[in-house]
Amino acid sequence: MEAAAAQRYLSHGIRPENEEQIHHEIDWFMHLYQPDPRVFIGYEREAYAGIELPDLRITFDTGLRWRIDHLDLQQGQAGTLLLPPDQILMEIKIPGAAPVWLARLLSELKVYPTSFSKYGTYYKQQILGQTAPQKIHLEVMTCA
Repeated sequence: MEAAAAQRYLSHGIRPENEEQIHHEIDWFMHLYQPDPRVFIGYEREAYAGIELPDLRITFDTGLRWRIDHLDLQQGQAGTLLLPPDQILMEIKIPGAAPVWLARLLSELKVYPTSFSKYGTYYKQQILGQTAPQKIHLEVMTCA
């Protein structure tokens, strides 16, 4: 969805032409919680999907940043870095078990599953005043 359409939908309830299940879930969330924008979390994402296993997806997020002003989605990408610029967040999405070749590769590289939340990290650092985590080169999260 383009940013302008997302803004119309979230701010004014103007539904997109091509409605999908996710819109019903967003509607339910908006009705239940009535959220207001408080923070922008942005990043650059490089995404890959398996050729033989299209449900296997790996993403690399860089430049994780936040800001609490200019929250409109069309206000650019400026913000304060959430992680050091040399850190990359890798997320592996696997429906079920990892293929043997991937499990072996991750094991050899000593890359293990962990939990990471972009918004949770912002909250801990900026709201609770906790220091940034120690330098970690890769973070992995698997989803079943």
